Amino acid sequence: MKKENILKWIIADAKLERIMNRNKKDGRDLIYLFLDFDGVINVFREPGTPEYEEAISKKTFEFWDEKCVQRLNALARDYHIEIVISSSWRYAGLDYCIDYLHKAGMNDTVKVIDTTEITYEKTRQTEILEYLLDHPFFAGFIVLDDGNMPEFKEKMILTHPMKGWDDEIDLQVRKICTGLLK
Repeated sequence: MKKENILKWIIADAKLERIMNRNKKDGRDLIYLFLDFDGVINVFREPGTPEYEEAISKKTFEFWDEKCVQRLNALARDYHIEIVISSSWRYAGLDYCIDYLHKAGMNDTVKVIDTTEITYEKTRQTEILEYLLDHPFFAGFIVLDDGNMPEFKEKMILTHPMKGWDDEIDLQVRKICTGLLK
């Protein structure tokens, strides 16, 4: 990473920490969850495995994994979470993404509030950063993606595309949520 980018992220990280600390001091407990679909709730199956055969045996091949979506439901039940779609699926529109998540089993009580900016010039990291700076109402945030974004340090959870939001990832997400609210 170039020196100017490193400096940009150091400054941005300090701004985000100030925002979170101020909001926690004011009693806010909102956590933004930046959600990718592919590799997080859409789990890829290895051809020839029983999971793959089961998936293709259905009349419509669905990408989502119901267990991953149920973990999303449970997290939103247990914490004050609002979801921002950072997935490339956002190009289909927020309403499409919400409908897709409902078809996958997301509860109506889960709040999907927005998408990150749709742009071709910026990285996903920059889009998330700009969203946070433009919507500074959070006590914390988590980025859940199968593409690594080390700029977000301990708030980034990297999933495996063949496992998605499994039990191990769920423990990491919950540990971060609990830590964000201290």
